[in-house]
Amino acid sequence: MGDRDDRAERGGGDRERRTRSQGGLKMTGSWALVASSALLLALAGLVLRNGALLAVALPYLFFSLLPLWATRTRLHIRVKRELEPDHLLGGQAGSMRVELANRGEDLAEVFLTDLLPPGLKTEGDRDYHGSFAAGQVKSLSYTVRGVRGAYAFSGVSVVTGDLLGLRREEKVYPCPRTLVVLPATERLERIKISPRRTRVFAGMIRSRESGAGVEFFGTRGYVPGDPLRHLNWKAGARWDLLITNLFEQERIADVGIILDARSIMEIRIGEDSLFEHSVRAAASLAEYFLGEGNRVGLLVYGNFVEWTVPGYGK
Repeated sequence: MGDRDDRAERGGGDRERRTRSQGGLKMTGSWALVASSALLLALAGLVLRNGALLAVALPYLFFSLLPLWATRTRLHIRVKRELEPDHLLGGQAGSMRVELANRGEDLAEVFLTDLLPPGLKTEGDRDYHGSFAAGQVKSLSYTVRGVRGAYAFSGVSVVTGDLLGLRREEKVYPCPRTLVVLPATERLERIKISPRRTRVFAGMIRSRESGAGVEFFGTRGYVPGDPLRHLNWKAGARWDLLITNLFEQERIADVGIILDARSIMEIRIGEDSLFEHSVRAAASLAEYFLGEGNRVGLLVYGNFVEWTVPGYGK
């Protein structure tokens, strides 16, 4: 049996690649039963010198040898996988579609199964059992959900057999794709922080310096050029001076988030994990402060110390 090519190409949301399939020919349990029966009857006939037992063994022997003589199925299947989107949040559902096109001969019975990486939950049709005519296209469509992590899809298993159920041929057509599940985040209310230093750009964090802002910061004597709308008439009447209101300038800041990733943090109660809650909290804080225009850095403290320098983005 020669291996057959399949194709997988990726453009935007799909991938299809020309590669070699993996698998081989296997005899089923039914064949083992028939072959064992033929062997036992033949041995009993020879030992007992009983022609009737030998005659009964002949049909069993014929059927056990039939799969070896029959022409093997020529599998030639093109596989194409589409995943939308390829990045999910924890608990979010993604749509998976696997398209298989039979470029070989008619298959009277075939089992098609998309091989699933452990840890994912699915809803829908991930497998198919039935006939598969030459030129026909079958689609497996289902949704996937998972917790935080990266999930590597390997390929599709194609199993065919003869009409007698004595022989089975299985191939795995590689069709790789990686699904990344990011930690789910929570929507946070306004968080007030007072860093010692802020950056020069306008933001939402009070900088402890006077300037353009909305929060009252103090007063000083009037200086030519001060906006008239900032004059404090009540204080000026008391002191018989022109007094200007000052406001605290709001700027952006560098925010650092520390995640404790030591093994002692992996405390579980049922399906709940303290570490996973910590990851969600860190992700929620990062999303909030980035959304406010700040730079965010992350330090992960575990067996090793890993970090990212503060930066903008998502």
